[in-house]
This record gives sequence, C-alpha cells and structure tokens, in this order.
Amino acid sequence: MTLELQLHEKSRWSSAGNRKVNAARAIQDRDEVALFGLLEAYLRARSKKRAAISPRTVLRYTHALKHLFDFTWQPGSTINLLQIGEPALEAFLERLSERDPAALIGTGRRVLSRSAIDLCVVATKALFRALVWTGVLTRDPTTDLRSPDVARSERQPVLASDQIDALKALEPHRDPVIAARDAAMLELGLSTMLRADEIVRLDVQDVDLIHGVVQVLGKGKKLRSLPLTRAPREAVERWLAVRGELVTRRSASALFLSASRRNRGARIGYGGVYKSLRTAFAHLEVGQDGMHLGGMHTLRRSGATRFHARNRDLLTLARLLGHASLTTTQRYVRLELSALREALEAAEEIRGDELRN
Repeated sequence: MTLELQLHEKSRWSSAGNRKVNAARAIQDRDEVALFGLLEAYLRARSKKRAAISPRTVLRYTHALKHLFDFTWQPGSTINLLQIGEPALEAFLERLSERDPAALIGTGRRVLSRSAIDLCVVATKALFRALVWTGVLTRDPTTDLRSPDVARSERQPVLASDQIDALKALEPHRDPVIAARDAAMLELGLSTMLRADEIVRLDVQDVDLIHGVVQVLGKGKKLRSLPLTRAPREAVERWLAVRGELVTRRSASALFLSASRRNRGARIGYGGVYKSLRTAFAHLEVGQDGMHLGGMHTLRRSGATRFHARNRDLLTLARLLGHASLTTTQRYVRLELSALREALEAAEEIRGDELRN
C-alpha cells in the first residue's frame, strides 16, 4: 500500500478514479470544506514534507484560502476556478495588496501584512497543484504567480535595539501574574528565538534553571538544547514564582498557562501567545506612523538580527534557530542601521584595547 493510500484510506481523495469527480463537484458546489480536505490530502501525500506537515500549517493554509474563495465566489463574480486566467489572478493579487483602509470599509476585510499575503499566494498555488493532481485541471495557472515585489523591511519587521529596550520596559498588563508570564515569553522570544509553537509546547520540566538550559521540541520533532542567558532565566524564575496563581485542576505540566475565563489554567494556545505580544506591540506602535509588528516571529527575527550583528556567526545562529539550512537562516537576518552602528562601535573598542596593550 502506498504512503498516499495509507494516509488517506478513508478519504474521498484516496481513490485516483474518484478524485477528479469529487474535485469538480466541490468547485461546482462551492464546497470550501471539501476543498480544504483536498488541499490537506495533497500536502500529506505529495508535498516534500508529506506526513510531517503539522496541523497548524494546514490550518494556516485553509485560513489563507478563504481570501481566494471570497474573491472568486463574491456576489456577481463570473470567475470559475477551473478556468481562471492571468487577469483574474492579477486582480486577486491587487485585492490582497490593498493598502488603503478606507477602501476596505464595508468589505469585512482588513489590510493584510506582507507575510499574510505571501501565505495566501503559497496556499493558492498549493490548491491549484492539488487540482492538477486530481486531474480536474490539465495545467497549473498559478505557475508564474508571485507575491507583490515589496521591500523586505515591510515584509519582515525587525525591532531596532532601542525598540527592544522600550518593549522590555513596557508593563502593558496590570495583573502582575499575567505580566510575569508575558515577560517570560517575551524574553524567550528575543533571547532564545523560539517559535510560537515551541513556546506553547514547553513544559516546566524542559527548563533547567540551575544549569541555565531549556530543551525545545522544534519542527520535525527535532529536540535541541539552548542556553538561557541572564535575562530570560530571571524572567522565567519570576514567572515560576507566581505560576501557581493560575494553576487549576486543568493544569498539567505546561510551562505557560492561559488566563482566559474559558481556558484558565490550561496550556496557553497560539492565540494567547499572539494576544499577549500584540498587547505589548500595540503600545510600542503608538505614535509611530506606518509601524506594524507581527507576532512571535518578529521577536525571533529581531533576536536573530541582533545576534548576527554582534557575532557574525551564521552557523551558530542556524543551530539556535533550529534551521537545517543556512539559506533559511540568512532570510531571518537583517542589519538595521542601529545594529550596524553597535557592531562597528564594538569593533572599535576592541581595536582600541589592542592598541593600548
């Protein structure tokens, strides 16, 4: 039995003979759920990562695809997914790239970040590859589809050193328990450069404060040990000292706990991590026109940029980030003017000390 059938034995997409009919019917009926299922079946059977694709990734793809369906199936639209061409795809990109909030009033949409647009394009291309896989399409119309050409600084915001200091100095939450939790997540994001899902999966036993080490389960279920420097170590200590205030019968071994009424004491979710960061970021964005920060990846990129500016060690940075490829790590690094200045000043100090000695 092939991997494809092992994964989707009970799925409507497991039989090659039925895929084409089911895909055509799903498009005709505008059945989003069925098309989401097709995309997941295709990703798990045919993509490079196959079964290693996480449910979180699939969920993000399906949310991104809603933008495509909203565009093609809007009232009065004559666009057929099976006959979509370059003009319609260009119009779709223009819709995604709308930067004027006033133009979106009444549409139920909001201005999308550059990373959200990128995800919509990737998910759209994956769906059409899946339709080709079913046989309902003979060619992929999205082969040349690319995200709008925008500056990397707009696509991947990075905090400068003074902004990082300002972020650490903020106290956006009045509850000292929640403030301690959010400060610990903030420090781990900046110093240890953890992903949001890695933050969520952390257990209390993963943190060794005596030896200053945290065990992290990353992508592909790869385990890596990361050192805890002073700032995150102290922040985690402060959080553990008050963590008991949130512990309930629902609490298990999770390091970070939810404080919401519905899930109080349970393991914090992605939404909780994002909300805590957005609360802090919103304070930082006040009075700075055009500044829009993301979530945990903003901290991850900012920490990576700061590390590279001071150490210039891409290999070590790749190990810290959990990257298998240095090419991936290079995309995370962007040297801000302030970071460049700090690196040059540090080099001058070292050179001055050498001359005096």
